[in-house]
Amino acid sequence: MIKLEESPLGWEVDLLYLFLHATEKLSEDIDMLIKNKYGTGLKPEKKKALMHYRSCMEDAERWLEKFGITKDTFEAVNEHSGMYSNAIASANELIRIAMLHIDRAHCEGGSYRAFKALRDLPSNGIFPDKWIDRFQMKYEVVPEVGDRVLTANHGQGVLLLHVGGKNWNVRLADNKEIILNENQFKLL
Repeated sequence: MIKLEESPLGWEVDLLYLFLHATEKLSEDIDMLIKNKYGTGLKPEKKKALMHYRSCMEDAERWLEKFGITKDTFEAVNEHSGMYSNAIASANELIRIAMLHIDRAHCEGGSYRAFKALRDLPSNGIFPDKWIDRFQMKYEVVPEVGDRVLTANHGQGVLLLHVGGKNWNVRLADNKEIILNENQFKLL
């Protein structure tokens, strides 16, 4: 019988810990960036939102401490500092891969191409494809303000404003603005 820690379920538990570490790292980074950018001179409503955010961050940190995520990870690697550092590095890699995926795959077919590139790498047998595919979910790519588009008749442009139905105000490369229907452009 295979041991839990050597099974896909055991690796999924490890993945959860990496996500928790990634969440902690992102929380600290966001907190620092907000403090640096909005430290003083905020409008009252933004200051209230920031204070609410800081309160939520403090609550999240207390819960992470109660959950013992850092201590559990350190104990799981037999209190080996190098192995612990590698676990934190893996959590940072999850953040980087998520950011790259959001940035690079935010276009028509982009998510498919990103996952295809990963699937083309050799499997190490940690997670069988069936295990991974349980989390596959289809979603519709929805145009948003600021998205870059390509049209057959007008070249590239940027979505400026949704004007109702499936119609958009689009700024073309030559700075002209036109109204196009979603079936007249492709998201880049």
